[in-house]
Amino acid sequence: TGNDPTTLVINADQGFMLEVAAGHADKNVTVVGAMSDTARTITLPVGPSMTFVGTTYPISNSLVSSELGNYAVGGMSEGEAERVWSWNGTGWETAWLVDTGGAFPEFDGQWFTGNDPTTIQFNPGRAYMVEVLTGHNGFDWIYPKMY
Repeated sequence: TGNDPTTLVINADQGFMLEVAAGHADKNVTVVGAMSDTARTITLPVGPSMTFVGTTYPISNSLVSSELGNYAVGGMSEGEAERVWSWNGTGWETAWLVDTGGAFPEFDGQWFTGNDPTTIQFNPGRAYMVEVLTGHNGFDWIYPKMY
């Protein structure tokens, strides 16, 4: 921190962001610690809010299997729904939860990017943000134990 060794400690269920200065080469960062042996509860506050989420499990996990859709509010369009934000290396991609109120039941409960089913997954070593929209209630997302 500044010119001194940092005393920063990253605790369980806490997110962080690293900034690589413009013109600097890509870096690999290794974070070590114990994997949880239970499901994790992540509290997403009342909107508007953005909350960092991620996974320590060594496998990719789809948005559907993450059970986030059991708690998030969907909508007829991206502007009406909770979103997951994913950095792709050059910009942010979003996935939004579809809820047509039964008008198109084949799409309800699915995550879309734009007008197509999303390809965004929770990957090990990556961070994501969950956006809870203005006026939406927060919720506890239970991130299941994957092993």
